[in-house]
Order: sequence, then structure tokens, then C-alpha cells
Amino acid sequence: MFRCEEILRNPRWILEVFGCWPVKKPTKTYTIKMLAASAFTLAFPAMLCVEILFAYKNYNTLMQILNFLIPYVYVLCKYTIFTFQQNKLFALLNWTNSKIFNQSFVDGDKILRSAYDVVVMVTKVFRFTLALALSMIALLPLSETKLYPVPISHDLGSYSILMYVFQITCLGIGGWLCIGYDCGFIAFAAIGIAQIDILKLRLSSVIQDLGLNQDAFSNSSNVEQLKMQTKIKETLKACIIQHLAIQEYCKRLNNLFSTTIFIQYLMSILALAITMSRILTITELSVKILELAFILMFIFTQLITYSWSGNQIMIKSSDIGEACYMGQWYYYDVSNRKILFFIMERAKRLLYIKASMFAKTTLATCINILRCTYSIFTILRMTYHEN
Repeated sequence: MFRCEEILRNPRWILEVFGCWPVKKPTKTYTIKMLAASAFTLAFPAMLCVEILFAYKNYNTLMQILNFLIPYVYVLCKYTIFTFQQNKLFALLNWTNSKIFNQSFVDGDKILRSAYDVVVMVTKVFRFTLALALSMIALLPLSETKLYPVPISHDLGSYSILMYVFQITCLGIGGWLCIGYDCGFIAFAAIGIAQIDILKLRLSSVIQDLGLNQDAFSNSSNVEQLKMQTKIKETLKACIIQHLAIQEYCKRLNNLFSTTIFIQYLMSILALAITMSRILTITELSVKILELAFILMFIFTQLITYSWSGNQIMIKSSDIGEACYMGQWYYYDVSNRKILFFIMERAKRLLYIKASMFAKTTLATCINILRCTYSIFTILRMTYHEN
């Protein structure tokens, strides 16, 4: 039987590379990896903040520094949230290992494997875009006169190569951790979506799963019909328990990732606007255009995947009531119809993942973010022309 925790295999492995997947009893090696990743993750944005003090009068240099600083800030925020909210993560992991989420059910394995395939595909897309972006960032100093991917105000002389390696290493670690945290949310959301799909399938096929048909109801005695209705009632009660479990799971998922999604949305607006404004400042074809294009692609992919995952949870939860109606409810007795009606009414309360208290994680929110991005981009473009 395919278990829900298998869906988390990819993000778990990605974060374990640098010791950033929370564990209850970490080994010494795991702790050393975590401390090393923490050092690089903290040192790079600190260096960029210092450079801003020297470059705030130069528009192009300032935009270039901010183009790296802003995405790195939300990597740092995600790292901090995951580190200091381990109890919430462990509680969410307990749900993925619970009996309710790992019941043996017809086509249940197929749905869970499909969710796993989606997470694997998204992980590959993230890794591919990160590899392209890092390649362009690393090659840019070799194709132009500047020494580093991120401009430095001081001449380091013979230590320039160390600064180059340091910057590429920090960007690589930050990008890798960002993929891990993003894929972690997508995997947890995929588990919730898969559980909703399983619940819908159970509600729409109660009669078939019990091996009943029209003849069983029309050619049976009152005693046999009572037994069949009792079995139906037990199945519906199990569906109610699963529905309540899904609601609690989504609530915990929202509590863990709500702040992360808000930061992702806020920083994406700034990062997309700055990256697009930098592209407009380039007057001829160069490696820099490819670098900025791949950075833009990476940020946009993050924004879309977060919004799509939250949107799927909302849409799937809205279909639960329809799944009740699509089942052969006309064979139910009055008592079971009342239970089914209760499920349909409860399903009208849709499940959402929110970006803090400000917005729901949906594709509509994504469109609003792109509109806001364009507004800021317009302001930056006007500022550039004035300078």
C-alpha cells in the first residue's frame, strides 16, 4: 500500500542534504550540516545589506543587489519559520502517518501515486530552473569585465576568487533550500488534495464498494435491507470522520505555511518588478539577459505553484457535495439520507490556505499579485528614466 509519507520523500531528501529537515534526535553530522547551511544563509544577506550602504546612490548597482537580496530574504524567512515551528511540522507529519489517511481503499493507491508524481514533476522543474539560473549567474562574470555575480564595492585583490566562490556557494545553498521548502508545501498540499479525491470517490461509490446493486434492494427481505442500510450508515460515518480529518489537516497546514506564503507573495512582487526593470536597462544581447530571464522564470514558477496548490484544495473541497449527489443515494433509507445531507451541508464550507490574514492562496490572488507587480514595475521604470 502506498503511504502518504512517500509523497514527502523528495522535499525531505532535498532539505536533509543540508540538515534542514527538522528531526527530533539529530546526529552530530546532521547538526554540523545544519550549522554550515545556517552560516552561509545568514552571511550572504548580511553582506548584501552592507553593500547597499555603499551603493544606494547608484541606481543600477542598487537594483542588482536588491535583485539577489529580496529572494534570499524569503529563503531566510522560510528557514527561520521551519526551524522555530518544528512542533507544528511534527504534528502535520503525524497526520500523514495516521490510519485515517492510510486506509486501504479501491483506487486509493492510484490517487496517492498520482499526487507523488505531481510532486516529483514540480521538483524537477524547480531543480532545472535553478540549475539554469545558477549557470548563467556563474558564467556572467566570465563573459563581462565584472568580477562577481553580485557587485562588491571594495577591491579584494588576490582574494577575489574566494569571494566569487562564496557568492556562488551561498546562492546555490539558498536556491536549494528554497526548492526544499517550496516542494515541502506542495507535497503537504498534494496529500490534502489526494485525501479529498479519495473522500469524493468513497462518497460517490458507496453502493458499489459494498457489492450491492438494484436487485439487492428490490429482491431482499426487510431484515436484509436493514443490514444493508446499516453497512451504508457505517460507510457514511467513516466518510464523515475522514472529512473532519481533512479539515483538521488543512487547518494545521494553514497554520504552518500561512506566514511563509504571505512572505512569498510579498517578496515575489518586489523580486519580479526589480528583475523586469533590470531587463529593460539592457540595451544589447548578452548573458545577463539569460541570467535575468531564468531568475524571472524561477520566481514566477514559485508563485504559480503556491497559488495552484491552494487553488486545487479550494476547488476539490467544493466538489465534495457534488460527489454525494453523484452516488446512488436513492437506495438509502431516510436516516442515511439525513447523514448524506449533513455531509453536503458541511462541504459548503470550503477549505482554504491563506497567506496570513490578507488573502487566500488561489489563482485569483496570483493574478492580483501580477497586477501589483506591474504597478511597481511601472514606478521603477519611471524612476530609471528620471535618473
